[in-house]
Amino acid sequence: MQKEKDTASVLQSLKNVTTLSAGLNAISQNTGNFTEMSFSDYFNRYLADHQDLKLSAIIKDSGVSRQYAYDVINGIKSASRDRIIALCFAAGMDLDETNHALIYAHHNTLYAKNRRDAVMIVAITSKAGGSNACSSVTDLSILLDEQGHDPLNI
Repeated sequence: MQKEKDTASVLQSLKNVTTLSAGLNAISQNTGNFTEMSFSDYFNRYLADHQDLKLSAIIKDSGVSRQYAYDVINGIKSASRDRIIALCFAAGMDLDETNHALIYAHHNTLYAKNRRDAVMIVAITSKAGGSNACSSVTDLSILLDEQGHDPLNI
């Protein structure tokens, strides 16, 4: 079985093409490296890897309504970017994990040159580093508001 390539390697092979046919051939050669994971798959895999986390507590801490959150996590509904961020923040995901979740939910990742996103990046990173200064989704929304941005729309 061929080892899966990392994203940078797949991207490099696609960028090295000079014709459409060569590009389509590169896609064909990398078929096993493409993923069709959903947010639901990713979030549930995260929970399986972090068995100390309780889904009910994450949902409560996220501020997302209970039934809606369960529907999103079970793949029945899709959620807004802010709701995905709230669920990830409540689950204690770090920046890379949050950005992966956003990708699988078909949303833009957190972008350092967007001031609102930058505030969230700092909050996520400091929480992952053990800081209690912004430890809840409510704290994150308050921080966004204090910095002149819309709070999370959950």
